[in-house]
Amino acid sequence: MHRNILSLLLLTTCLLPTTGFAGPPDGKGGGKGGGGEEPPTTNDPPLAPADYVYVEFSLGGPLRRGTAYGLNENSEVVGTASFAQDVQHAFVYTDRYSATQSFETLDVNQLVADFIGSDTGWELEDAVSINENGWITGTGVFYGIPYVSYCFTPPQFDANGNVIVDARIFPLSLSGVQGYSWSITDNGDAVSDTFVGTPGNGRTAAIYKKVGEENASEEVLIGVSGSVPVYAMNNNRQIVGSLGPISQQRAFMYDGDSHVLTELPLLGPAEGDCVADSEAYDINSVGVVVGVSTTASIAINKKRHQCGPKHAFAWSATGGIADLGTLGGPESVARAISDMGDIVGYSDDAYGGRLVFLVPSGESQMYNVTGAITNFPTELDLLVPSDTNNTGVIVGHGLDAETGDRPALMLIPVPRD
Repeated sequence: MHRNILSLLLLTTCLLPTTGFAGPPDGKGGGKGGGGEEPPTTNDPPLAPADYVYVEFSLGGPLRRGTAYGLNENSEVVGTASFAQDVQHAFVYTDRYSATQSFETLDVNQLVADFIGSDTGWELEDAVSINENGWITGTGVFYGIPYVSYCFTPPQFDANGNVIVDARIFPLSLSGVQGYSWSITDNGDAVSDTFVGTPGNGRTAAIYKKVGEENASEEVLIGVSGSVPVYAMNNNRQIVGSLGPISQQRAFMYDGDSHVLTELPLLGPAEGDCVADSEAYDINSVGVVVGVSTTASIAINKKRHQCGPKHAFAWSATGGIADLGTLGGPESVARAISDMGDIVGYSDDAYGGRLVFLVPSGESQMYNVTGAITNFPTELDLLVPSDTNNTGVIVGHGLDAETGDRPALMLIPVPRD
């Protein structure tokens, strides 16, 4: 078993709550809620090949509110969690600061206070991405100004635990524009989308090269009408997101080196009254993109059409777009893909529920992850994944529709007996 997964499992005792697609050729139930060949759809989807252990993150606040947004290959996790009543802080789940190399959930604000000082002007609300060096990006309040992207670089220690490289925190947007930070690569490049005018009135994408270095530079990638949210970037500075007017957006991939923007195709043609849209949520190291798209429009009568249901997709430059299918219900969404090619997302089932799914690299089957969770909190209506890594760990959030609880969570795969 991978060392990091074993370390994570050793900590679950104190963290647990009481209560026909093979991928592009170059790509690698439970709770209360429960362009090519025709995608697989079954009433009783098979369980994921492994079992999963549910782990919940908290900063000790009175509410179960938050989301785990991202993780790296060391299974360090970042997100937002309840800190006080109606207040959420950025957190990191890491073994980086422990003398015994034990994983612990830490408030990033406290790390800033401990290693930099308490007068930085920052209140960090979200942590969205963490690279292999432990660099964290997210969004917070900076001297009273909301929606300011940041980058936090952790201190480095010698063998005796002494700090040899100081921690740093700085605004990610070099021009000081408000916006959302989404991704930082192992090379130190970051991407965010920034507001055009006032927050909520449209966004444009920007890349920040070598953040934290003296030769850091900022480059506005896309300046078009409408909204251009970006969601992910790989180490090759390939960026994915969606562009165009709200509810009519198109998934895209942008190459930050060649400056070529590729609009991705839809899963099916849009005819008549259908206003088709798509979004790209993640891209792995070999350029495979995953997201969601409307399928072929459906004729209501001779004059009118409606859009087909939205399905998860995978796309690559050489393999084109492929429909990932569903777990028996009408719709699905792919949220993340690992560098190994494993895809995770969520799908409707045949009984009105919504389940987390896994499409393993090189396989043609969509599997039910939710039903494979050995300690599923029965009070939750659904789980929504945000990210996954090469060891198969999945992070995201849950939802209890009755109480409004939205806990940040992690699912750790374990071999099935």
